[in-house]
This record gives sequence, structure tokens and C-alpha cells, in this order.
Amino acid sequence: MFGIGFFPKFPGTFSSLITILIWKIISIFFSKKIIFLISLSNILIGLLICYILSRKTKCLDHNFIVLDEFSGMFFVLASLEKPNIEKILESFLIFRTLDILKPFPINFLEKKIKNGVGIMLDDLLAAFFSSIYIQTKF
Repeated sequence: MFGIGFFPKFPGTFSSLITILIWKIISIFFSKKIIFLISLSNILIGLLICYILSRKTKCLDHNFIVLDEFSGMFFVLASLEKPNIEKILESFLIFRTLDILKPFPINFLEKKIKNGVGIMLDDLLAAFFSSIYIQTKF
């Protein structure tokens, strides 16, 4: 994603930040339903791409793969009701915290599923929990 995966430090965090910008631009032109469909399509495409990448590189989750962070962050943003700066910022912070710390059951998925699907699933579960938190808080 724009070479962000090759940044020497924090590629997942930078990918998540860029995702906010991309989501904001897309949200100007499309309805919430279309954005959510884009998110689901991105997840399916991401699963396929990560599966292929992990097989070709023989790597389970290299830093240069940031599509998982993009997909997860985009899902959280797509699920926001009446997004505002506070919700967007908190979504970013919660998602990145869960993605970095990987508490149970997120770490369970990462350890048990050792392929391209596993690359995506831990981030998607972090996104799911982030989304639930934001929806119940606001």
C-alpha cells in the first residue's frame, strides 16, 4: 500500500493512518452502505492477496504486508455511526492497541492459523472488537 509496508518503523500504524484519509475521501462520494460493501470486498480481496503473498514469500506475516491493517481499520471506520473526530481517533487508538498487544482471543488466531488467512484474521478480530467498543461507548 503506497510502499508503507517498507517503512523501517511502524508500517502498520502508518497504514492505519493513511486508511483514515482514504476512508474520509471515499465517504464524501459514497453512502454508508456502499462504504460497508467496499470494506467487505476489501476483506475478501485481502484474504486472497495475503494467502498468495504468504505462499510466495514463505513468510507468515512480514512487516511489508499492511493490507491487513488497512482492511481492519477500514472496517472499523465503515462501521461508525455518525463519525466525528473523537470516534475516528478513538477507533484508531483502540484498533492499533488491540492489533499490537494482541490480547486473547486475537493472539490465539495468530498462533493457530499460520497462513495468509491468519495474517488477516487477527487484524479483523481486532477490528471487530474495536467496532463493538466504539458502538457501545457512543
